[in-house]
Amino acid sequence: MTMIRDVEDFLGLPRIAMVGVSRDPNDFSRKRFREMCDRGYDMVPVKLVAEEIDGRGCFQCLQAVKPPVEGGLVMTPF
Repeated sequence: MTMIRDVEDFLGLPRIAMVGVSRDPNDFSRKRFREMCDRGYDMVPVKLVAEEIDGRGCFQCLQAVKPPVEGGLVMTPF
């Protein structure tokens, strides 16, 4: 199954950005960010108006992330 393999490949990336992660600790995106960090993923928060998310330095845009990430999750409101 190609879709499952794609998901496994993505989750195998060493460094993943979460673009649009919320500053609200109770928001869905923030909970997912925290869960992925707890599971050992090297998550990088990207949020225009935040300096840090859960103790991790936050970047204003993907281009500013150093070292660069190999993949990204984009979180948008419904």
